[in-house]
Amino acid sequence: MKDLLNKFLNGSSVSEGANDGSRTLSIRPSPEDSNVFLIIPDGAPKEAPPLNTISKRDDKPNFVAYRGPPIPENIIGTATIHFSTTTIDLSIFNQHMVVKNSLSGNWSFETPHMGKFKWKVNQMTGSSYELYDRAERKLAKHGSAGITRPMEKQISVFVPCDDFFTVTIVLSIMACKELDKINEKVAGKLINGIVGM
Repeated sequence: MKDLLNKFLNGSSVSEGANDGSRTLSIRPSPEDSNVFLIIPDGAPKEAPPLNTISKRDDKPNFVAYRGPPIPENIIGTATIHFSTTTIDLSIFNQHMVVKNSLSGNWSFETPHMGKFKWKVNQMTGSSYELYDRAERKLAKHGSAGITRPMEKQISVFVPCDDFFTVTIVLSIMACKELDKINEKVAGKLINGIVGM
């Protein structure tokens, strides 16, 4: 783990096309339940078992991450959204982190052993996000899976990473996007209320 961390944090600049352990994951809604998302390698057949499953819930925790299928003994992480403070509590493999929102729309968090990271809104699209480390190296990108798969999202990871960091990437961006949606709905209601006065 320490060698992977050193390589990850001190390695050379990472390009999107590098063949160094980078990979792309698809986030597919389950055909049985639209609040369950299957995390699978991009291009895997629909019947392929998921690497991870993320369950979105109305109660807290708001997201639960599983290794493989969503059964209680497979729980490896949770995300709890706090609307009043626009923060998210992450717990992954019993490592706790807080994801904080900035006025610029970016989300930052610090892992217990790997340092600080920030999800930034892609300025070109306005809807996709890119993950950067403290040295401003782009580590991952989250966005649409394309027009042929409109219900899916994709995460491209440009660096080799272990299960902990993979789940941190996936769970953090899913929770951030959900809190963004909640904030937009509330802002819309406030604006409609003011305009309707």
